[in-house]
Amino acid sequence: MLTITGTNLGGASVSFGGSAAKVTADSGSRITVTSPAGKGTVTITVTTAGGSVSAGKFTYVTPAPAVTGLSPSSGTTAGGTAVTITGTNLGGASVSFGGAAGKITADSATRITVTSPPGSAGAVTVTVTTAGGSVSAGKFTYVTPAPAVTGLSPSSGTTAGGTAVTITGTNLGGASVSFGGAAATVSADSGTQITVTSPAGSAGTVTVTVTTPGGSATAGKFTYVTPAPTITAISPSSGSTQGGTTVVISGTNLGGATVSFGSAATTISADSATKITVTSPAGNAGTVTVTVTTPGGSASGQFTYTPPVIA
Repeated sequence: MLTITGTNLGGASVSFGGSAAKVTADSGSRITVTSPAGKGTVTITVTTAGGSVSAGKFTYVTPAPAVTGLSPSSGTTAGGTAVTITGTNLGGASVSFGGAAGKITADSATRITVTSPPGSAGAVTVTVTTAGGSVSAGKFTYVTPAPAVTGLSPSSGTTAGGTAVTITGTNLGGASVSFGGAAATVSADSGTQITVTSPAGSAGTVTVTVTTPGGSATAGKFTYVTPAPTITAISPSSGSTQGGTTVVISGTNLGGATVSFGSAATTISADSATKITVTSPAGNAGTVTVTVTTPGGSASGQFTYTPPVIA
């Protein structure tokens, strides 16, 4: 609303830079008009039956933006969240999230759609800037996205641990990994892949869990299997047919073993993962197979029975 004062103003029309204004009150000494839409600085002209006169200059200013809504008010640290800002005088706006520019995909005087940029976890101020000024649109909270797992390979390994396992998925950065609650050693970690070494465990199947600042996810099942025994030496490798020879069997994964000479079971006097001490049973002259059996399988070697020396 604009008031023009002077003399001989009765019955006047008014224009702003050539655009007609709406006269709402008119007397010989005062005119009240409503400015039309426009931009920049223009000349106001008053025209009556007696002629025309300039009333001076009028400068159009862009109104400041005003925000009434921001939705959603949170999204992932990876960015890419579509955010809608509503309000007035929003045309031609730019939008920043904590100082980082958002990508505007749609813009009108009353609504902006913008894609959030990547950011660190936490709350930032969203600012809308137009030719008319800047205004806070409110707070936007960046949250760390939850991990998601698409693969676990291999899905089994020995009870001794030490199996290199690769876990694939998304949002895996900064993860810790557990096998049935036992922490694994992470040797390599990125947003899409983790390499871990399985801890030792008991025979059976356990759940593998991946945990990041964004939450936890099940990576699947991992089955612990008892490793098969191996024999590296049998000493001595021969003894009397009468039996009673103390024999030491060396190797790996020998714990919990039973031992037979041919088909004859023997007595174990000492047993560890790497060494078994047994007493040979009686047998016929010749070579027999010595078989070591554990929950992980069997392994074999040779033992030769010799007749006793007659003095």
